[in-house]
Amino acid sequence: MVVSSDSAPSVKTIRGLAAASVHRGHDVAIFFNAEGARLLSVARNDENLADLASRKVRLLACRTSARECGIESEGQLLKGAEMSSLSGLVELLERSDRVVFMG
Repeated sequence: MVVSSDSAPSVKTIRGLAAASVHRGHDVAIFFNAEGARLLSVARNDENLADLASRKVRLLACRTSARECGIESEGQLLKGAEMSSLSGLVELLERSDRVVFMG
C-alpha cells in the first residue's frame, strides 16, 4: 500500500485494509510518502498504526517526505516504523503481487 495523505479517514481505511490482508495471511507493507509520512510521527501517537506494526505490518516512511514534515530520524517515528526511500518503494513494487495507492 502506498499512502500520500494524512487525513483521518485515510487512517481508518489503511488500518482496515491492512488488518484484513494480514488476517488472510498476506505480507503487508505500507509506504508513507508526501503528507502521509506525518502519520508515522511519534508526536501524532496514532495507536491504530502502532497496532499494525505489532501485527507484523511493515510501516515505511519516505525519508525525504519525512524530513519535509519535520521528522529527522527513525527515533521520531512510531515504534516499529522505519525510514525508507523511493528506491526501497521500487523494490517493494517489483516484489508485490498487489499494490493499493491511496491519495
